[in-house]
Amino acid sequence: MTSKNWHLLDIADLYRETGSSSEGLSSDQAKERFAQYGPNMLEATENKSQLKLFFGQFNDFMIWILLAAAVISSAIGLITGSHEELYDAAAIFAIVILNALLGFFQENKAEKALAALKDLSAPVCTVIRDGRISRMPAADIVPGDILQLEAGDRVPADIRLIESTSLSIDESLLTGESVPVEKQTLTLSDPETALANRINMAYMGSTVTLGRGRGIAVATGMRTEVGKIADMINTGERDKTPLQQKLEVLGKNLGILVLAIAAIVFVLGIARGGDISFMFLAAVGLAVAAIPEGLPAVVTIALALGVQRMAERQAVVRRLSAVEALGSVTVICSDKTGTITQNKMTVTELYIPGAKSSIPLTVGALDAKTLLTLAVLCNNAEIDVFGNEVGDPTELALINAAGTGGIDTETIRCQYARISELPFDSVRKSMTTIHRLPDGRIRAAVKGAVDRILPLVSGYLKPDGSIERIGPEIIDRIHSANAAMAGKALRVLAVAYRELEDGEESGKSDEIENDLVIAGLVGMIDPPRPEVVQALKTCHAAGIKPVMITGDHQDTAVAIAGQIGLLHHDGAVYTGRELESMADEELTARAPKAAVFARVSPEHKVRIVKAMKANGYIVGMTGDGVNDAPALKRADIGVAMGQVGTDVSREASDVILLDDNFATIVSAIGEGRVIYANIKKFIRYLLSCNTSEVLTVFISMLAGMPLPVLPAQLLWINIATDGLPALALGVEPGDPALMNMPPRNADERIIDKAMSIRIFREGLMMSFIALSAFFIMLKQYGGVENTPVRTAVFTVLVLSQLWHSLNSRSEERSIFGMKGGNGLLVAAIAISIILQLIVVYTPFLQTFFRTEPLKATDWLIILPLSLLIVVEAEIYKAVRAFRISRKNGGKDG
Repeated sequence: MTSKNWHLLDIADLYRETGSSSEGLSSDQAKERFAQYGPNMLEATENKSQLKLFFGQFNDFMIWILLAAAVISSAIGLITGSHEELYDAAAIFAIVILNALLGFFQENKAEKALAALKDLSAPVCTVIRDGRISRMPAADIVPGDILQLEAGDRVPADIRLIESTSLSIDESLLTGESVPVEKQTLTLSDPETALANRINMAYMGSTVTLGRGRGIAVATGMRTEVGKIADMINTGERDKTPLQQKLEVLGKNLGILVLAIAAIVFVLGIARGGDISFMFLAAVGLAVAAIPEGLPAVVTIALALGVQRMAERQAVVRRLSAVEALGSVTVICSDKTGTITQNKMTVTELYIPGAKSSIPLTVGALDAKTLLTLAVLCNNAEIDVFGNEVGDPTELALINAAGTGGIDTETIRCQYARISELPFDSVRKSMTTIHRLPDGRIRAAVKGAVDRILPLVSGYLKPDGSIERIGPEIIDRIHSANAAMAGKALRVLAVAYRELEDGEESGKSDEIENDLVIAGLVGMIDPPRPEVVQALKTCHAAGIKPVMITGDHQDTAVAIAGQIGLLHHDGAVYTGRELESMADEELTARAPKAAVFARVSPEHKVRIVKAMKANGYIVGMTGDGVNDAPALKRADIGVAMGQVGTDVSREASDVILLDDNFATIVSAIGEGRVIYANIKKFIRYLLSCNTSEVLTVFISMLAGMPLPVLPAQLLWINIATDGLPALALGVEPGDPALMNMPPRNADERIIDKAMSIRIFREGLMMSFIALSAFFIMLKQYGGVENTPVRTAVFTVLVLSQLWHSLNSRSEERSIFGMKGGNGLLVAAIAISIILQLIVVYTPFLQTFFRTEPLKATDWLIILPLSLLIVVEAEIYKAVRAFRISRKNGGKDG
């Protein structure tokens, strides 16, 4: 059955198009259609096998270079019989496999969105086939089936309604609108009617909150609106995060540079008459030194530790790379319902026409007792003994308001026994319940739309309990109060009553609902979360643009946005209908000014995210409903709600907020910025250390000198200094000022020109220190064979790099003036020093690394030289601070 605008067809055309009738399909027709359309289920994509997922972790250029070096080193070891090369290769393989396992275990928990969507399929439903009503699995439903809906049912397919009796359906998971939609069977005329306004349709996954209805299934399975969302989640490709992209570029550039330097060293050595196999070994050793083989693992572990810290702050990260990307977010596209608001209708204003003041009263006002009592009586919602709220959100809001006003619902309902009810319908726009009072009188309690109730009113209730005839002045005041509440996007109900004579309780609605006494107006809204205002202020201070995207009405969205400070004088508001008329180019041009998008569909949300990204924004999208899932996946960072969020949105997201607190997003963004700053710290540290090793070997080769350090020693330096110290830098305490700075440019290179110069300068300084030790020790011992010369250079490089990790804690502040310590870094340095001593003084390891025991006189040379890197860094920071102070006219001094 092809997709149509079913809401435009009248019932006769509907039967004809679907080939159905009032008696439903025949069993034979159902079998044919089941064969044609398949089961009414949401399909899940084929998951990657565990093996494929594991080997996918090796699809990285830097990993390829490392594996190639390991293979070459293994080959040389096997050919020459040297154990050094085999040990080198084994170490590289171990690091690569460790990194792959970390990535595998993290990614193996992802991509479950389609499985979660399956839960939206109702297990059983009521169907009319062959003229008989029966219950059957929802999976057996086919287009053309007549379905029957009752309060509490989950809608099993997309349905065009043909009968409706006080039918209301909660579509918030699909449209984002918090108030259940009153359904009718009237034929609509506008082909562009938004999904949320198609009042003669019911959609798969939504829930019936009130009344009953009957309709024809027009779409099943993946052809439903929920199915289309599932397909968008399935087909929507997830872009790489900025960190992934930058590390990929860094890896490729380093790989190319390393191969070039290694080739130069090899050619120079051969040109000077060196042994081919030895020079090839030296070139491989240089490659091992130049490539920060620990970088992928250290980045992964640092991100994983960041994930743990964020989890302690109620933010669960599902993908490691998302941690850094969250810190680079420049725009947050946030759903309104349940994210900015509480997803709970709440009475915020009352109006009593007989009160002395025309100002809206608080819920606890004394003269609101009668109004709230009537609201509780004309109400079918309840709160059970376990505190569970059952019923329509609007009626639950009235019960909660009455409780706040000191009214016990159960007590009132027992005292005022209900006799009968005139249910709400969309024509009358009112509901009436009839009660017998404790003194035997009969009273009708009425609530409904103000414009329908007010013409039926003849009097109003005064605070002293007396009734006065209503006049034009009071009517005008009521209209003004209604307009004022509506202007704040409140949903306004009028509450009235009438005393009945015996026998009148069995009358019709038009007989009972007249000559009423109005008790007042009730205004309610799904209010903002209290913490959102401060969270948005922090976002603005951090240079992050917040945008509200909701399926709710424009007036409601604008009112909420105004209350929380989201909508400023230059902020634009767009509706889904306006988006329909915009080409992608126009939407992209208008997106930077947008503050609110209202009445939008899931497809609109995806377009909005694309438009924001086209403007260079790093987009974070928050949401909790099914309708948010495709945009969550399309965004750079998808943030789902953990408590009220659906499984669909959680599985499509990168970050889940366990407390559903918008402020937690801000905390997570701050943590993301800290993590990125720390990643840059240890990348600078790793590369400057590796640069020192390369320059030490390269300069000695250019000078025609023997190798100052051997390949096995180079690999050990990387293990001793690139592992624990770099990891400790990854958990450096964050600078609070980070959230008072604008987000970094999305196009910013992870290593910019200034950082490149600093890496080279620091590497050159450590190389100078190592070569100085080499010259001094050579002069003292006369050669490198069977002397501690290489051991001294080896140890100087290790120690200078360990002291340099302290320098790397901050680019500006002296290590002696920093507030707060990093105990993990101190411990890492201590452990690395102990391991270095073991390598130098243990006989077995002396054979492996070709080290010689160092004497006390050797240490008198090694220690002062290694500490020069700290002296150089402190001088650099002091000079830099002095220049900045002079530039700012001494303000920072």
